[in-house]
Amino acid sequence: MAITTLKTINGNSTGATSSTQFHLEIYLGYNDTPNSNGYEMYVRRLVRVTGNPTGVTFTSNLYRSWTGTTCSLGAVGTYADTGWTSIGVKDFGSTVTISDYCQYTGGSGTIYKSSATLTATVPEGTSTDTNNGLEQTIMIRYQQSDGTWGEYTTTHNNYYAIGSECSWTLDETDEYEGAEVSYIVSVAATTYLDIRKKGHSFLVKGNLDVNGNVKIGENIMADYIVEQGTSGIWIYRKWSSGIAECWGEFETANIACNTKWETMYETPTIILPEFPFNFIDIPMPSLTWRSGGAGAFIECVWAVSETSAGKTLLSRPNASTMSGYISMRYIGRWK
Repeated sequence: MAITTLKTINGNSTGATSSTQFHLEIYLGYNDTPNSNGYEMYVRRLVRVTGNPTGVTFTSNLYRSWTGTTCSLGAVGTYADTGWTSIGVKDFGSTVTISDYCQYTGGSGTIYKSSATLTATVPEGTSTDTNNGLEQTIMIRYQQSDGTWGEYTTTHNNYYAIGSECSWTLDETDEYEGAEVSYIVSVAATTYLDIRKKGHSFLVKGNLDVNGNVKIGENIMADYIVEQGTSGIWIYRKWSSGIAECWGEFETANIACNTKWETMYETPTIILPEFPFNFIDIPMPSLTWRSGGAGAFIECVWAVSETSAGKTLLSRPNASTMSGYISMRYIGRWK
């Protein structure tokens, strides 16, 4: 592990005869090997003594606010160093602020104090480093002139922090329809898209009768899939009739079910993810709880919209901390 210094700042001293005699330095750095959604950040403080105020010798009893303990300084020109201390993983592009001070009380009771505040931005991840986030891949295939399909090829591949947006757009051309993907990243995912050739709405090994019905043998097809794929946690299908459906599992880890509700206990509100596409009206939800540990049931579902799976609560007869999956299925219309 290597720590790269991101930013430093020198504090201003007060009470001393010169601002250079006693001051605090703050260093902010990061582990140059990122985690899945950010960098582990480190802070380091140094206190330097470069001169003696009149009648005072800095030798001991230097108080550092970040530990509440004392350390000893030697002669003028020496310093106390805390070394690098981890402050945890911070998201790519987020802002980190460190405020601190140190002080020394002289023999006459005069307080010599140095304070500093440092604000810096955590570096963004880069698409070339597989540790920089969750891999998102979009693969497309084109419909050929004879109605058959070519092979899937990768058109977009990048790494995103959890909670960030993955979006990609293919412009419509005179020959092919366009396509658009946009979702909030929660897991590594691959999305497959079929790019239709204009004039070829679908391919059927059957026949078309005089009324425009698609027939397989003598059987008229009541409906058929015009688009299907995966996006994040979702699997989805769109039907020619306008019906649309999507299903997936939303993971919850170590959620507390300890809020009293009459004779039951319930969890805090669980916010469910966005849909992989927009319904034209509010779809019908169906949710269940799946876990190898504590049992629970879905108390209610609300705030479902054309774009969002809504919110829910879990309930059980006694308090517990649970981990598991909320299995979801939504049926509505896409046109």
